[in-house]
Amino acid sequence: VIERNERWAANPPVAAHGMLFVAPQDASGLLAIDAVRGTLAWWAPREDDRYFASVEFGRVFLVGAQVQALDALTGKRLWASALPAKAAGRPALCQGRLYVPLETQLVAVQTGDGTLTACRLWQPNEEPGNLTATDRALFVAARDRLYALADWATTQEALAARRKEKPDDPLAPLTPAP
Repeated sequence: VIERNERWAANPPVAAHGMLFVAPQDASGLLAIDAVRGTLAWWAPREDDRYFASVEFGRVFLVGAQVQALDALTGKRLWASALPAKAAGRPALCQGRLYVPLETQLVAVQTGDGTLTACRLWQPNEEPGNLTATDRALFVAARDRLYALADWATTQEALAARRKEKPDDPLAPLTPAP
């Protein structure tokens, strides 16, 4: 019997760079399948990784007690960075940063070199969960709630601009900016 934390989490396959990247829950590693030939291009051991985060800028990201970047075409390890604790939910990749939820905090890792660039402690009404990132906010799907983390000053400025443009429209704050 494979313990839950000793295998991959449910990770969706990702197609990128002419490859299909797959991390089946019971597999001992990440599979990179050549999308044209349908053959195994390379395989990387799971080690203590739990999440196959995604692919960005030719790099594949695996997350567990560390974050590691692999070359998408060869599987060669480009860098690995230890995390302060194991990931507590699905990471999210956005604009050169990999956001990783830990039990007590949220960390951001630069995808170019693995440098830990930001840290945010969870507030009393927050908890770790699976992440999704957009260019405007980071969404956390926790056990019993969904919440968004955004730069409040930028959000306030955008809302003020929309209210100024359409002062009588009650839906202005709820619609995307033009």
